[in-house]
Amino acid sequence: MSWSNFLGGYLADSGASSIGIVAPPTTDAGAKDLYRQGGLQVAISSRTKHPEAAAIFLDYAVNSPEAGEIFGTTLGFPASSSKLEGTKLEGPDQQVADYIESVSDRIGDAPPPAVVGYGSLEQKFWDLGKELGLGTKTVDAAVDEFFAEADVILNN
Repeated sequence: MSWSNFLGGYLADSGASSIGIVAPPTTDAGAKDLYRQGGLQVAISSRTKHPEAAAIFLDYAVNSPEAGEIFGTTLGFPASSSKLEGTKLEGPDQQVADYIESVSDRIGDAPPPAVVGYGSLEQKFWDLGKELGLGTKTVDAAVDEFFAEADVILNN
C-alpha cells in the first residue's frame, strides 16, 4: 500500500510496463475512508526575512497553471484546480487521475496532523522492520526498542 502519486516512480524503478491501482477493500458501502493527501507540503517560517517573496513562491507552486505545466504531478497530484489546468495528464499521471476519480465517492476528511516526532518514530519502525527481515533482531527486542523509542519521542 502506498500513495497513488508514487505510481510514476514505482514504474521507473521497477522497469514494469504497467502497475495497477486499486482502492483498499471495505465492507462499508458508504465508507468515507479515503482522503486527498496534500502533495508538496511546505510552510513559510514566521522567522523568514522575506515573507512576501516566500508567499509569492508558495502561491506559485500551489496554484499556478505554469507550475502545473512545469512540475506535472512530481510534487504530488495538484490540489488546486488552477494548477491542475496546466498539468498535462498522460501515462501514469492520467492513471492516477482516473484512480482518484474512481474513488471520489469514498473521499472524506483528512485525519488530524501527526504528532510531533511522528517522522522519527516512523523511521524507527522501518529500521526495525528491516532488522527483523534480515534476522538481526528478535521480535521481542524490536518491540521493546520500538516502545522505548516511542516513549522518548512522544513523552519528551
